[in-house]
Amino acid sequence: MFEEVRRGQGTTTAVVDRSARVTSLACALLAVVLPAVTAAYLINGWPNMLAAAAIGTGVSLGLAEQAPWRLIAAGALAMLPVLAMALALLRASRCLAAFARGEHFSLVAVRELRGFAALMLLAGIACTLVPTLIVLLLTMGRPGQASLALSFGSQHLFLLLFAAVTWQIARVLAKAVALAEEHAQIV
Repeated sequence: MFEEVRRGQGTTTAVVDRSARVTSLACALLAVVLPAVTAAYLINGWPNMLAAAAIGTGVSLGLAEQAPWRLIAAGALAMLPVLAMALALLRASRCLAAFARGEHFSLVAVRELRGFAALMLLAGIACTLVPTLIVLLLTMGRPGQASLALSFGSQHLFLLLFAAVTWQIARVLAKAVALAEEHAQIV
């Protein structure tokens, strides 16, 4: 009977390890694809997208009169949240790869999970601030009234909350690692 329980746990562990491996690969793939797709989208539809966003705010961006460096800088700013998310996905990929190797209670997994949480927090903050920074960049030094508006929606709140929850899970995992190391020294 004890052997059956052990065999069952082995099967469960193999399924978890395989699932972690697949999810790790998916995160790594998304980390590459997401910035590439976003950059292609910005290159192809950037002026129209900026004009549509400006109509909603009542601010005229005057894209035709913009210096090329400003449009390039605005595009680079627009990529910041995506790049933060891509880096977060790479950290998640490495954390899941550690799980797939059976390193469930390792400092590597904790470090990568914390890095994922920190980068998701950075992405959440960037998603909130970048649109305002882009409008400021494109309206800076132009005549007329300036307006400053921050938008904070449920998607921003969810991203920040997700980062905070993941950080807390990493803290618990760090305590579990410390306990596992302590128990290993006793035995």
